[in-house]
Amino acid sequence: MPENEIVPGKETVVQALDANWSFHLPHMHRVEIDHENSLVNISTPHDGSIYRLAGLEETDDEVIVKLGEEFAGHAVGTGDFVPAPGYRVPLIQDEFERLHGRWMNAGLPEQVFNAWAQGASRESHLHEIRRRLREAGAR
Repeated sequence: MPENEIVPGKETVVQALDANWSFHLPHMHRVEIDHENSLVNISTPHDGSIYRLAGLEETDDEVIVKLGEEFAGHAVGTGDFVPAPGYRVPLIQDEFERLHGRWMNAGLPEQVFNAWAQGASRESHLHEIRRRLREAGAR
């Protein structure tokens, strides 16, 4: 099963508390759900956080993990430097930059990336970008 695939054949994306858009999980970012305790652990090799699970939503091609409040965070540092603990949830502009990088690496046309459907929300536009990336086999 591919990395972070909670439901076979569907991409797992995450929605932060009070956000109206979801972000994908880059390579080496992991999500684990503890259904029994309604908790979500999101981590990288260097940091991570545990959140209350606010919900799971399943669409035709994605599973959206909805985060509640953060309970705890951790971080790994070297020497005298230890970064602030916790997973860094991306800002919307960060998510567009990360997806844009994947888009360009996949050789897809930039004008399509920037073309918003009339009346599209941020989430519907991000979903469309992720869908096209999946179709192109981009990781």
